[in-house]
Formats: sequence, structure tokens, C-alpha cells
Amino acid sequence: GDFFLLPQNSCAFILAEPLQKGLQSILQASTLRGMLRMCLFEAYTAKKPLTHAIFLQNLNQAICDDPALQPFAFAFLHLSLEKNALTFFACNYPPLLHLPAGHAKQQNLLTSINLPLGQERNSTFTETISNWQVGDHLVFTNFKTSPSLQQWVLENNFLAAQPLAVKIFQQLPSAKEQTLATLCLKRLF
Repeated sequence: GDFFLLPQNSCAFILAEPLQKGLQSILQASTLRGMLRMCLFEAYTAKKPLTHAIFLQNLNQAICDDPALQPFAFAFLHLSLEKNALTFFACNYPPLLHLPAGHAKQQNLLTSINLPLGQERNSTFTETISNWQVGDHLVFTNFKTSPSLQQWVLENNFLAAQPLAVKIFQQLPSAKEQTLATLCLKRLF
């Protein structure tokens, strides 16, 4: 995972992992990080703003053009404080869980079903855009059994003091069998 501060009072959170595991996947993840930084730099220094979809298409093409790289599961969350908005892409990743402030039992699953990055050179990508208000919670994870995760979050007092990632790891036995990357965010301002 990675975090980037971006222009216009916004930021991006990224989770990515090679589809095949092993020692070489560590090197591939490092190469992806360099490509990602290059594509973000291009997207946010261009004279005319690039869309998220074009950013993702450029990154996908760079991965496809590198014969040493394999496809990646990838998720991208862009948060804009100025626009009170979030944009979410998922490429072979579970949905983003959005829990609006003051609505303890309401949940929004933000999905965007896309092929893994690097699988097809001319892929097009869909995004999900939603409002993001003060007090809202977001759960951004690579946990593959996402529907049970969301149900568990709602049934087990998400807003309790113990960090959600610790609760997930303790409560769901299958989470211990895979690398678990979970990011829990609450908007404070």
C-alpha cells in the first residue's frame, strides 16, 4: 500500500499486489511503485487535468509494455476535501465500504469491477464517485471475502474503541491465512 498527497487539497491511497506470489513479486511491486509515481506526476502536472480513468489506462499500458511484469490486483482511492468527494477504482479487489456519519446501520458498498492491471493493454476502467462528509468512515481492504467483512463490521460495533483492523484479524480466522491490508479512515474535517 501507499499514500500520496496531491494538489487541490486531496490525497490518494493505493493497494496493489502481484497476482502471483513469490520472491519476484517483491521486485515487481517496487517496479509498480515507480511506474505509479511517474503516472501520478504526469497526471497532476499536466496543463489540462487528466481524468482518473486516463491515469489508470496509462499505468495499465506501462505495465503491459514491461515484459518483466505480471498483472496486479489494484485499488485506488482518491479523496478530495475541496469537493467533499471520493473516487474509487478496484481492479480485482473487493469493494470499498463507506459508512456515513450518523447512520450506524447504513452501509454503501462502492464497487468498480475492472480487470487486473496489466492483463489487457487496451482495457477501459470504470470508477465509482461518491460524497465524503465529516464523520464518515471508509474501510479499504484487500480481504477477499468482503461481503462477510462488511456484515461483520455492521454486527460488531464498528465504532468501538479497538482499531477495526485488529478486530478483523482476531475475528475472521481466514484473514490469518493471507496478507491482510486494511485501511480504516474517518473524516475529521
